[in-house]
Amino acid sequence: MIELLWGLGIASVVLIVLWPIVAIQTGRSHERRCVDSMRSLGTAISMYVRDNDGQLMPSNKLGLSGWAGRLNPFVKDPWSFTCPDDRVGMKHEKNGKELRPVSFAINDDLEGPRKLKKSARSSLLIDEMNEPSKTVVLFEVTGCQTDLARLDEGTAGFTISPPDHVMSPSGNGAGPLLGVWPGAATVLPLEYATGDVGARGQQSSPRHHDGANYLAADGHVQWLRPERVSSGSSAFGTACSQDGLADSINSQCRGLMPTAAGTENPSYSMTFSAN
Repeated sequence: MIELLWGLGIASVVLIVLWPIVAIQTGRSHERRCVDSMRSLGTAISMYVRDNDGQLMPSNKLGLSGWAGRLNPFVKDPWSFTCPDDRVGMKHEKNGKELRPVSFAINDDLEGPRKLKKSARSSLLIDEMNEPSKTVVLFEVTGCQTDLARLDEGTAGFTISPPDHVMSPSGNGAGPLLGVWPGAATVLPLEYATGDVGARGQQSSPRHHDGANYLAADGHVQWLRPERVSSGSSAFGTACSQDGLADSINSQCRGLMPTAAGTENPSYSMTFSAN
C-alpha cells in the first residue's frame, strides 16, 4: 500500500510539472492550425479572384451578403473557416441543416463606391490596392455560425433574414461587426477576436495570447498584436496617420469618419486601408 501511495504521489508531481508544458504545446498546435486555415482561405480567395475578374467577395457593407458562402466552393476543407481556438462549435438543426462556425471576417473597407475608380463594381480589385502586403483582407472574430452549404448562406438569395444565425461577418476594426440581420436570434454575440485594433475601445480579447492572425491581400498570414494594426475606413492618402491625427491640421488626411493609416505609414505592420 505504501508503495502504491508513493507511486501515486510521484505520478501527481510529474503531472503537475508536465501539465503546463502540455497546455502550451496544445495552444501552439491550435495556433498553427489557425494559421494553416487562414492560408487555405487565402489560396481559395486567389482562385475566387481569378474567376471573378480580380474582385474579392462582397461584404455586408452595402447590404447583407456573406462572403464565406461564396468562397466555400473554392475551399477544399470547410473546417478551414474555423480556428480551433474559437469557442463556437457546429450547430445541427432539426431540419438537417448544419451551421458551421466561421472564425474570420472580411475587411469591408474593400467595398463601397468611395473606393471605386472606373466602374460600378462593388469591390476593389487586388491590383488597385497600393500595397497588398499591408492591407488586411481577413481577421479573427467569434460568435458566427452560418450555412456554408449555400452561396447565400440560407437567405433565399440574400432576401430574407435567417431566423437562427448570422451571415459571415465583415468590419474594419473601428466599429461593430456587420452580419446580424435585424431580429435574428443569435446564440453568441458577434465579436472581434483581435484585441483593440487601432486603440478604439473595442471590448475584445486577442484569440492567441496577446495577438491575432491576419490575412493580407498578397496572401501571407501574420500574427500581430492589436497595436500593430490600424483600423478604420481607407485612408485619404497612402502616408496618412490613423484619423490624420499626426498630420497637419489642414491635411487632406483628416475626415469625418475614423480612418485607418495609409499603407505607407511606418507606424503599423498592417492596416485596414487599401490606400
